[in-house]
Amino acid sequence: MITTITLNAALDTTYYLPSFTLGRTNRLKDLHVEPGGKGINVAKVLYSLGEKIIAGGFVGGSNGMKITELLEERNIPHEFVNIQEDSRVCLTIINEEIKEETEILEQGPTITDEEWSTICDYVKKAATKSKIITLAGSLPKGVPVDGYSQLIEIIQQNGSKAILDTSGEPLRHGLNSGPFAVKPNEHELRQLINKEILTLTDAIDAGKNLLKKGVQYVCISLGGEGALLLNQEEVYHVKAPEIEVVNTIGCGDAMLAGLASGFDKELPIEQILSLATACGAANALQPYAGKVDLDDIEHLRKDIEVFRLNHI
Repeated sequence: MITTITLNAALDTTYYLPSFTLGRTNRLKDLHVEPGGKGINVAKVLYSLGEKIIAGGFVGGSNGMKITELLEERNIPHEFVNIQEDSRVCLTIINEEIKEETEILEQGPTITDEEWSTICDYVKKAATKSKIITLAGSLPKGVPVDGYSQLIEIIQQNGSKAILDTSGEPLRHGLNSGPFAVKPNEHELRQLINKEILTLTDAIDAGKNLLKKGVQYVCISLGGEGALLLNQEEVYHVKAPEIEVVNTIGCGDAMLAGLASGFDKELPIEQILSLATACGAANALQPYAGKVDLDDIEHLRKDIEVFRLNHI
């Protein structure tokens, strides 16, 4: 069982426009609404992979009701803590003329102390029946900045493994609790180590430093440079497959799903990185976040080469 936790769930709305001009009237060609937030995107991909999952976290108000309705339409099991305030809407504007994506993200609800206590209790129970729990996305207002750190301790004290995918101070605090695995992207890692330019060597060195904090696996997505996966003994690098990208939103979430699935199945590290990379690329071939085609994943995995770089 894999449980995904989304503390800042969203109703992801995508506007498709033939062209988009700021300060002018723009007419909509089409729109699409998805249940979103990073953890929910992870859950959608895990469901496509055939994993036994539960999508958990916070939802509230009419937007929260719509999120759960959409998950039910997709037959994705879920157990959310209902909150007083409305879940957020995240808007993506697709300019089809120049293939440009613009995101407008609401900040989201404010979580009360009682609601935070409830999610901590929920995560404790989930940890007793889940092999893996993913913690992904931003922290809503009201959640302590060390919120993920608190949840990681709860998860790992109750027999499960925490995989963390966030940024900024929540990531920095979360690392202090030594999660089983973390998945920063290039931007998040540069922010973490305070470097404007990140070479492959810089990324490997940063990954090694994260391992010293008690993290067992570090996966670093590097855009066009592919990805790294490190543990205490090994460093592996994979090049990004060459594809015709349709959509970049949600690719990191799909990659996280591949990691969680690989760890759940206890695959060799090379196969975990291959699966995660294929999931991220497969999402890029689809128009919506959290959507993958299994045939795409299998086809992509055949062309993905994983290289062992060195011993740590």
